[in-house]
Amino acid sequence: MLNLLNQLATSGTNDKIALLKSYVDDPVVRAVFLFAYNPRIKYWIKKRPPVSPNNGITVHLIGALSSIKVNICNRELTGNEAIEYVSMILGKLPVDDQEVLYRIIERNLKCGVNAKTVNKIWKDLIPEYPVLLCGKFNEKTEKNIKFPAIFQKKEDGGRVNLEFDNGVFVSATTRNGNLLDISCFDDIEIATHERCILDGELMWRYPDGRVAERKVSNGYVTKAVHGTITSEEAKGLYVVLWDYIPYDDFLNEYCSVGYATRFKFVGLAVPENQTKLQIVESEIVNSREEVMQKYQRNLERGEEGGILKAMDGVWEAKRSKYQLKLKAEDPMDLLVVGFEYGTPGTQFEGMLGSLICETACGRLRVNVGSGFKHKRGERDNPESYVGKIIEVKYNCIISSRDSDIKSLFLPIFSRVRDDKTVANTLEDIE
Repeated sequence: MLNLLNQLATSGTNDKIALLKSYVDDPVVRAVFLFAYNPRIKYWIKKRPPVSPNNGITVHLIGALSSIKVNICNRELTGNEAIEYVSMILGKLPVDDQEVLYRIIERNLKCGVNAKTVNKIWKDLIPEYPVLLCGKFNEKTEKNIKFPAIFQKKEDGGRVNLEFDNGVFVSATTRNGNLLDISCFDDIEIATHERCILDGELMWRYPDGRVAERKVSNGYVTKAVHGTITSEEAKGLYVVLWDYIPYDDFLNEYCSVGYATRFKFVGLAVPENQTKLQIVESEIVNSREEVMQKYQRNLERGEEGGILKAMDGVWEAKRSKYQLKLKAEDPMDLLVVGFEYGTPGTQFEGMLGSLICETACGRLRVNVGSGFKHKRGERDNPESYVGKIIEVKYNCIISSRDSDIKSLFLPIFSRVRDDKTVANTLEDIE
């Protein structure tokens, strides 16, 4: 299996797909990708456990994964007992399979294949992580919001779901299903006995309590996503919360309880003295005019904008027509498919000139050459962007006279989206 992963790592996209198709009936290959990329399978282990001495018994990789699912993923064993159990399983595997198991637990097979590609080989093998996404506020969508409604500050950090069981913190998970290694949240408790998900935004503040500037905060959030944040830096992390979803409803990807009630549950669950949890700034609005006034006020404060929410809006794991975002500049998350070097004779000769980006549907393609910070080295390694999702801010979507492919007017690079693996489609933002 390790040889296959290494072969995939050095293959192009089409060759990866062809190679995987040749293994479509192989149960081991299928299981490895399932256990590595299914966001609903959690291993609760933050570092590579040591390998216990082999006692002469060898197990098959599929058998090892099944045992770990029963005992570790289902929380039959926790803490040191869980680590010791995985160490024991590792000791019974061949050396190559030990490395494969490590990569599965780390959710990174290091082969350049993501869940979208896997689902092209084995249809719907990897479920998407449940997440409600906001729609875009415009003349068409605003008709779905009845007044009075709820207007909230739009936060700009990293989307995170906090899981609690019987009031005790269980895990923090990014929007694409990756567990965050942030032990500073381990002692958080909330006032509910129900297993639930609190939805919010991961942020960072200075030691004196001041909220960090957007770029500073996002820098530490990115480090948390990568698992490179230090214990001292992690002390500044906190979560701004705006939703409460019972765990069974979360797994079923639908909650019929109206938003106003769910938001009330957030307030009831979070103790006043809990400094790591903060409730989003929220107001009641009674008209479109009031919405626009508060939106403009937020912009003048230097904030991103706001979110307008219907009081009776249900929670469902898709783009919602009952939660609409108002934002100063339109962002779009695009897949980097290539790059062009800077023009010879200019200061960017031999460096990144522009990134060639596409939507997930392929109906929009654009070269993004502005917004990169040269002093930060963001133009030094063009190859490092290929295959990643980047956030691009733009003025408007434009059409070409001689092509059906859309483009963007004044695209500006904003940041790499390490918390996303799938780009927007054109339908998402039109």
